[in-house]
Amino acid sequence: MLALSDAADTAKGVGIEVFSSPDGSTEGTQLTFDKQSKTAVSQADENGDIAFNFIADLKSDSSQDVTAGNINATANIDIVYE
Repeated sequence: MLALSDAADTAKGVGIEVFSSPDGSTEGTQLTFDKQSKTAVSQADENGDIAFNFIADLKSDSSQDVTAGNINATANIDIVYE
């Protein structure tokens, strides 16, 4: 789960799950953060074009109470072509 920013007005008890969806569907493979993984995030179409499709879901953390606030997070994703 991707952690939210630590600003004072940030919501509490929630995080963001990010999924890759190579075919653009609403289902995908959950991405992991803070560790290296090899997840296929896209495939070339018949023209050789590549689109990167990601889905973000807000998820509550069952160990904390949820409180209202802003929801901001940053993820850095390195893309390696093999």
